[in-house]
Amino acid sequence: MERVDGPDLQEFILKQPNSKLAEGVARIFHRNLLAALRHAHALGWLHCDLKPQNVRLNAECNKAVLVDWGFAREIERQPAPITQGTPRYVSPEPNPYPPKPQPPIPPR
Repeated sequence: MERVDGPDLQEFILKQPNSKLAEGVARIFHRNLLAALRHAHALGWLHCDLKPQNVRLNAECNKAVLVDWGFAREIERQPAPITQGTPRYVSPEPNPYPPKPQPPIPPR
């Protein structure tokens, strides 16, 4: 397991101009996360709590790592619908949480 000493993705985004990632940086992080999800899915696992706070960056902030696998489930043993995760980030299709309006995350 690698050590990830950087901030989480949400912290990093909020420190960027206008709280937005540059397109090139976003593409790199997106590739990193897709690779992690492809690997997990190939091994038969679902993360079940994908959100910016569960993405950590390395110290140089040029690589994203998916962390916090506490809600992870084996694909074959996944009950339907998924009833765990962070309500704000749950997919709308199987969402067991009542919809509540959420204010945007304020920039720092």
